[in-house]
Amino acid sequence: MRRSRRGYWREKRRYDSQAGETMITVSYVYDSAAVDKLSNNKAWLETYIPVVSGRLRNHGIEVRIDETENFDILHIHLPLPLAQRMLKSDKPKVFHGHATEETFMVGTWTRYWVRRLLLHFAKNSDIIICPSSSAAEYYRKHLPDKKIAVMSYGIDLEKYEFRESERKKFRERFGISDDDIVISCVGGFSKRKGIVEFFNVAKSLPDCRFMWVGGDYTHNTAVNLFYKIFAHAGEVSLKNLPPNVILTGYTREVPAALSASDIFFFPSKQETLGLALVEAAACSLPLVVSDIPVFREWLSDGEDCLMGTTEKKFAVHIAALVANPELRQKLGKKARLAAEKHHDINSTAQELAGLYKSLL
Repeated sequence: MRRSRRGYWREKRRYDSQAGETMITVSYVYDSAAVDKLSNNKAWLETYIPVVSGRLRNHGIEVRIDETENFDILHIHLPLPLAQRMLKSDKPKVFHGHATEETFMVGTWTRYWVRRLLLHFAKNSDIIICPSSSAAEYYRKHLPDKKIAVMSYGIDLEKYEFRESERKKFRERFGISDDDIVISCVGGFSKRKGIVEFFNVAKSLPDCRFMWVGGDYTHNTAVNLFYKIFAHAGEVSLKNLPPNVILTGYTREVPAALSASDIFFFPSKQETLGLALVEAAACSLPLVVSDIPVFREWLSDGEDCLMGTTEKKFAVHIAALVANPELRQKLGKKARLAAEKHHDINSTAQELAGLYKSLL
């Protein structure tokens, strides 16, 4: 006779206890083989997942990537083909609501299919984790009876602390002098990230150095063309850029790039969290950001950042910070405190571990 799921897990925990083994195994599914073909810019896949996996071990949780057989809980990070196949599993399932249809700057028809894809995985999971209340509102609207947990990704705060040695090396690499005031942003080439606004503000402030840290999402010509069409990135022209703009291209040296910066300018139009902004705050950089709800969940205009909605307002904020080193230092310290309060990876790991254990 087939055992119930509850009976199976009760028996398994009894066996693990007798064997002195208490680890719970969670399969983090994001279809690494497919992702490698689709992108060389894996962002949080390369920063968040390895760090949180290490922290979870301290709570009795072992994370395995794309494990298809030996696991206790399935945690779906990306709705790709491997995740679709694994939805058939009878193990407890977690869906991470990293994205909503608003994340993609696409037309109505494509948004409809994006919505169907995301909600298909969400409704077939036991619980949805969202990195912000703004993302959670989307899933509550479409799946009002579904269990949802709001939980920041969290970052390794120490990793992104300011380091003078990294500042000097990065500046030397890109020909930036000690006297230059550098305004940076981190992200892929996408209109959603506010790259057009970034360039336009740079033109209006020719005495400052602006640095865009990031590049195309892939070197695959065919896939890159798809991205340009899908995300309307083709409308972003990298020709005739103002001479005060530096393009670093895709780099894994984000902590060094942040240390090399003096102000972080994040004009993104839509985020479900905005890890790049969190990382900049951890580096104690003064922040100039878009005035959108997701940022107001943990930042306050005039307290630990400066918010705006227009290029003119952004330029005014940046000019004020350039002229006032004391204000830069004050806002940077407050931004760091906000990151510590809301986005510590240790707190995230503790919450995640509790969630996993509750599913069993």
